[in-house]
Amino acid sequence: MIRGKKAEERYLSFWMFIVWALIGVGIASGVIIFYSAQVDVREEQADILALRVLDCIVDDGYLNELGADYDIFSACGLRKEMFVRGGDFYFKISLNGKEIIAEGERDFEIQCKLTEAEGTRAEHFAKCSKKRVYAMKENEKVLVEVLAGSNQLGSRL
Repeated sequence: MIRGKKAEERYLSFWMFIVWALIGVGIASGVIIFYSAQVDVREEQADILALRVLDCIVDDGYLNELGADYDIFSACGLRKEMFVRGGDFYFKISLNGKEIIAEGERDFEIQCKLTEAEGTRAEHFAKCSKKRVYAMKENEKVLVEVLAGSNQLGSRL
């Protein structure tokens, strides 16, 4: 222990405020960087929608009966209000190239074909997913194709 030593707090408090300011700037800049990130999940949503529709119409390799009274929305657990004209989602079911069911914003199919073209870049067009599987229908093998699209833009975090 040193006798007669006097500590000066006025010099220490200046550096303490500088350290607090640096910590505050670091926290604020980290929060701003994190929350300014843009999230785009359209492609993943389209992929999940295509798999969900495909899963509910093909059961153990056999195609379910897609008659006139078949309610695709209740069978797949989808909300019909999400697939209105002008909405953010679309799906089309084709059997051997022939369209059977199409619901949602039909322009998405055209937008998907445009973005598939090489060299085309469209940030505000829908993203699509196409799934194909063979299934049995009345002892005959058919190609089941599901095209799904999403244009639900993600927001900032």
